[in-house]
Amino acid sequence: MYSVFDPDLFTAGTLIGFCLALVVFWTVAHGRTLFASPPAWFLLLQALFFVGTMIVADLRSGVDQQWVLLMLGAFASFVAGCVLANAIFRFRVRDEIARFRTSPIVFDIEGRRLAILYAFALLCTVVGITFAVAVGYNVFMSSLKDFLAAGSEFDTSTYRTMRSSISTERYVAVGYATQFTGMLLPLVIYLLYIRADHTRRARDFVIVGALVLADLYFLTITGNRGWLLHAGLLFILIFSRLGPLPRKRATRGQLAVTGGLVVIAVAFYALSTTMMGRVSDGGGAGTLAEGLVQDLFDRVMGFQAKGELLIMRYFLGHPPVWGQEWLEGLATVLPGGGKAHGFGSELHAFLFQGDESGSLGLTIWGSYWYNWGALGTLAFALFTGIGMQSFTIWLVRGPRHVLRVVALFVAGYRMTSFHDPYSLLLEGCPTILLFYGICCVLAPRSASHVESRYRKASRLSVLQRRRYT
Repeated sequence: MYSVFDPDLFTAGTLIGFCLALVVFWTVAHGRTLFASPPAWFLLLQALFFVGTMIVADLRSGVDQQWVLLMLGAFASFVAGCVLANAIFRFRVRDEIARFRTSPIVFDIEGRRLAILYAFALLCTVVGITFAVAVGYNVFMSSLKDFLAAGSEFDTSTYRTMRSSISTERYVAVGYATQFTGMLLPLVIYLLYIRADHTRRARDFVIVGALVLADLYFLTITGNRGWLLHAGLLFILIFSRLGPLPRKRATRGQLAVTGGLVVIAVAFYALSTTMMGRVSDGGGAGTLAEGLVQDLFDRVMGFQAKGELLIMRYFLGHPPVWGQEWLEGLATVLPGGGKAHGFGSELHAFLFQGDESGSLGLTIWGSYWYNWGALGTLAFALFTGIGMQSFTIWLVRGPRHVLRVVALFVAGYRMTSFHDPYSLLLEGCPTILLFYGICCVLAPRSASHVESRYRKASRLSVLQRRRYT
């Protein structure tokens, strides 16, 4: 049914095309700048996934060759979209991004905007407590407590059953609760931490610490690893050399906070992965470390790529559904509107021997093809590149205020997990943009107003210049 090219020539040609697309993006679309913009972060993830697919694919098979070509075409089309957006908006990438990241940041976490942050912190905490009461237990904490009490191996079957029952036995609005506890609350914590680091008041640090502890509990209720790890990674990215607020010199306190986050993230990843039965906890530290590395590899470019390939081998033999799967996904946004086991759970069960406790949605290129066919995939990839690069231009060219920069950077990061309309909503990008819009409407600040105030209160602006320039 599918024509088969010579495997060696196909591999060489595909890798050359892939490398050319990367070079064009790095030199033309991104201006050789080390900045974690949405297109750059998205393309990094897609590049790793493409390499993983090339490793696991049988390039003697016409079906596998078709899937690789489809991914390569979508990859190149996305890059073309980024280049096109630069041309449309006359975006001088290298100069404008460099100016954005080195110009002084205006501190605006005060007054009415600070009150809004406190209000959202309280709202998110109330939602998290309500969700915790509705679920009745914390999957991660309960499993860890049972393990410490028994002193034996983790009961992986109980862990999976507890995770699955949250979304299948009763409706507890996991997606809605996560918008508050997994999206908004971490963003509020980032902003309040910047304020605490700015004012150096003990009261501000206590508030941040209490919110961090509360969110650690909320994010582990379902046993999902992703929300907590993304929250920690985002915090590190914001202040890193790749983020919007790079620091020339970090204080001991800042290093301690970053180090603590890394320790918590690694410990949580190790324990949760072991509880899921994907790493043996009885083989010593060496075996555990090897298992964690293998699991991380599988999540990015190993089994994830192989699983997608197995699914696409089936779907490529059938006509597209012309958006039906997207519409069904959007129907689940309404309370009680989705099935107990949705499309992602069915795919997860297909690859994990009937286990419906997780979700394995199609990747963006697979979702595009499954819904709109080959030409639709190329067209949507082009528009995705235009959209993400346009968002980056909006971020870079706007006022460099703390609230705006951090909120839009986080929204852009969340955007990179997009693979269909439902995932865009689930990953929180619209939620964060709505939060930013509410702040702008209820507490508008002009650049000249804020700067004039900080000329009078120069202690804060000088401190901010010293740390974030």
